[in-house]
Amino acid sequence: MNYPDKKTVEESRGQYTAGTVVILDKMVDEQAPPIGTAGVVTSVDDIGTIHVDWLTGSTLGIAYEEDECHIATPHEAALYYINKEAKEQHDGSYCPRCGDEMPGSLHTHAVSRRASIIVCDMCGVKESLEDAVQAGVMKGEAPLPIEDWYIVKKNAGGKHPYHIEATEEIEDGVVIGYTVTVPERPGAIAHCDKPNEILATGESLMEK
Repeated sequence: MNYPDKKTVEESRGQYTAGTVVILDKMVDEQAPPIGTAGVVTSVDDIGTIHVDWLTGSTLGIAYEEDECHIATPHEAALYYINKEAKEQHDGSYCPRCGDEMPGSLHTHAVSRRASIIVCDMCGVKESLEDAVQAGVMKGEAPLPIEDWYIVKKNAGGKHPYHIEATEEIEDGVVIGYTVTVPERPGAIAHCDKPNEILATGESLMEK
């Protein structure tokens, strides 16, 4: 096995930064994930191995000059984030398509027509209408690209629609309260004394 020089390793680290989504093209290992599996880069070590957390749960690395992968296209990255979310969905989760809350049991909501994942009832209706538009049955908007789904944008640095930020209000060096802001609703500001209770339970100030 050949080992890369320091310059090559640094170039690889610059290309495959932590958090980069990659797709497996080749791996010389009996326990390798299936070709085409997506994963996220965690690091590149000193011998040029690209370490990846694969969607299958495997953590086998891409060995220098033996294995191959490519950086995911926006569409492939979107599918990775959606499929990863599908493995982690649970009751009381939020809609991966729009980011809205999905109260109650997960199975009471809609199965997406775009991916193997549960979406809120409203998004289920929207996808049905989008398909009707595509079929020429009615006029309306084109389907929402999966690249524009909430879960995809969230992984690109966005925030949950119900994300709450709390700023301490200090008087004479003592915290007397907090100003709580919902970033996605400019001006939606409220005062609360115990923001940790809101943050811990995932409550939304929009419901207050």
